[in-house]
This record gives sequence, C-alpha cells and structure tokens, in this order.
Amino acid sequence: MADSRKVYQSLDSDIKRRFIDKGLRYTSCYYGKRRLIDIVNSLQRSHKTWLDVFATSDKNKVESLYKENDYEFTWNKNDWLEISQTRPATLQHPETGEIVWFNQAHLFDFNPKLLGLWRYLEPKSSILKTI
Repeated sequence: MADSRKVYQSLDSDIKRRFIDKGLRYTSCYYGKRRLIDIVNSLQRSHKTWLDVFATSDKNKVESLYKENDYEFTWNKNDWLEISQTRPATLQHPETGEIVWFNQAHLFDFNPKLLGLWRYLEPKSSILKTI
C-alpha cells in the first residue's frame, strides 16, 4: 500500500508529464469458444471467454455495454474481442485537491520474460520511450 499523493510527488517530472499528456491505454482480449484454449484452461486456468465474462452470447449486448462506457472494441479473427480505453494517469484528491497517482502502470513488470533479454538490458529510460 502507498500514499498516492507521495507516489506522484516522488516521480520524475518528465515521466509525470508524459503520463499526464498521454494517459494510459488499457487493453484486454477475450477469446471466443476455442477448443485449444479450453484444454489449456483445464490444466491451468488463465483465460476467460467473452461469453463467460459477460454471461451472454449476444454480441449486441456486449457492444452496447462498451459504447455506453466509452470503450473501443474490435471483434477479431476467431471471434476474439479486444477492448481498450484510454484513462488519465492522475486524479484530483476529492478532499485535499492534491493531484494523486491513480492508474495501474505499476503492474507493468519490466523483466526478461516480458520484454526479451535484449530489451530488458536496455536502459529503462529507453524502454519507457517506446511505451
């Protein structure tokens, strides 16, 4: 746990500016019914179908939900659903008016498995420039 005001205050000003200017784009993908992924999930649960997530097989209901909540969505090959939304990286504290760090950027894990060893060995500032 952390004080979001202190987290914000501790960040480099250039990084804060980039996050404020660009926001964060959150993207998720949900598969349709796929036999192979069902087999993988039977061994190690890791993915849900969009049918499970939304408890419907009606694409129109799913699309309505995203349109109402200002999400972008795309139906991809093999009935996969990709959703995304750009959100601000900071918010104003409701009582103090201070700017607070409010996002999930801390969940991005810069490690060799995610980035590949070569990219992992680059200076972190180079990696952030590509994000």
